[in-house]
Formats: sequence, structure tokens, C-alpha cells
Amino acid sequence: MNLRQWQTSLVNSTITGKADAMLLQQLVGQLPRLAIYQNNVKQGLKSALKISYPASAWLMGKVEFEQLADAYRDEFTPKEVNLNHYGKQLSQYLEQREKLGNYPYLGDLTKLEWARQESYYAADDAPMDSISLNALASVEVAKQGDVIFELRANMQLISSYFDLAQLWQYYSENKTSSNTRPIVIKKQQRRLYFCIHRAEYQATVMTLNEADFIFLTAMQQQKTLAEMVQAETVANIDNCLPRYITEGYIKGFYIKATGDERA
Repeated sequence: MNLRQWQTSLVNSTITGKADAMLLQQLVGQLPRLAIYQNNVKQGLKSALKISYPASAWLMGKVEFEQLADAYRDEFTPKEVNLNHYGKQLSQYLEQREKLGNYPYLGDLTKLEWARQESYYAADDAPMDSISLNALASVEVAKQGDVIFELRANMQLISSYFDLAQLWQYYSENKTSSNTRPIVIKKQQRRLYFCIHRAEYQATVMTLNEADFIFLTAMQQQKTLAEMVQAETVANIDNCLPRYITEGYIKGFYIKATGDERA
């Protein structure tokens, strides 16, 4: 076993708690020390998941959430040093499970919580300023259909048949107390739409109507203004755009035809 193989095997063993035969031969008499490292890593990964998914951890309780965290860790080992990025696949992992027991909303709730994580750590881009607004007003009529609006990096959009905003509010209001029983949230007949937006320092969860969700999603997909009008994205774009700009959702725009006319 060369140095690179030894290091790789040691890292894998520290993360997964398992060691191959060749590594064990190299660590004769040192296994208790290895066990300490393994336990520290295990606790660190569980702590990272709890930080990223505080509502899920609170709703499930310590025992159940740690069981979930252990199972997730065995399937998804960290790929980088920054643990703020660890746990992205948790909703995917939950969707693969046949049953979620008392928590049918858990898969969607973890999507919401990861969206908050991404919103919180997103780039600090600024909303449109007066210079950008003047540039937008100056766009030639012939080019207005080619305008593509850019959402701020901290804007995240998700949908669910569960009222995730209600769940998040319930957690926020009760997180300092112990959760003693599962929260019952009924599945809705129609989808609900949510926006996670970091207005200042904290990411907030807001409920959207379907038209706003479709319109903002089209912006996120870099659709041109003409494409959104043709698809009848919203009933009245003239009323929506000023509101999005005022609320700080949009950071700028550019003209698709040239690709370099950004403001």
C-alpha cells in the first residue's frame, strides 16, 4: 500500500467507520485512536445535518433524527471539506424510502430547509438600483422582447402539496420547547408555492400564488420577456415586474441578442 492508497483508505475509514484488511495491518495497536477519530467525524456530520435541517431535527426528535443522519451518512459521504455543503441529497434520499411514517411531509420540508441553506450562503448581489432602472427604461422598443431579467442569487423557489410555510412558522415559534409528538399537516388538493428569499441576514419563507411562482421560475430559467408574454406566464406582467423590482427580487437584466448588454 503506497502513501496515496494509505491516505485514501484512512479517510474512507474515518468517514464510514469501516477499514479494509490492509489498513488494519498498518494500524496494529492504534485502532482505539482510529475509533476516536471515527466517532468525532460521525458526530461532526450529524451536527452539520442538524444545523442545515433544524426544523426536521426538531420535529423528529433527537433519536429519530440521529438514526436518519446515520443512515444518510452511510450512503452519502462528504465530498469536500466545507460541511455547509453536506446534506444536499437528503430530500433525494428520503424520496427513495418507501415510507416516511409519521412525517409524510419530510421530503418536501428538507427541500425547503436546503433552499434556506443555499439562500443564506448565496452571493451578496444587490437589487436593481436607479442606474439599472434607467438603463431598462432606455431599452429600444425593438429589443424589449429580448430582455432577460436576472433573479438575485438568494432567491429559491419550491412547490409542495404540504403547507411548508405553516410548518416552518410552527417550528420557529416553538423551537425553544421540546417537541413531544409528530405534527399533523394534511396534504392539500392543489400544489402550494413558496419563495425563500434573504432580504437581509436571514432567509425568510414566503407563500406565492401560482402566477408569481411561474413567472419567477421563468426568470430563473432565463426566459426572455417575449417568451414569457407568448407563454402567458402571468396575466399582467406590467403589474408584476414593478413589484418584483420594489421587493428586491431582481438584480439586473441583459439583452439576449448581444449577451453583453448587462445592467
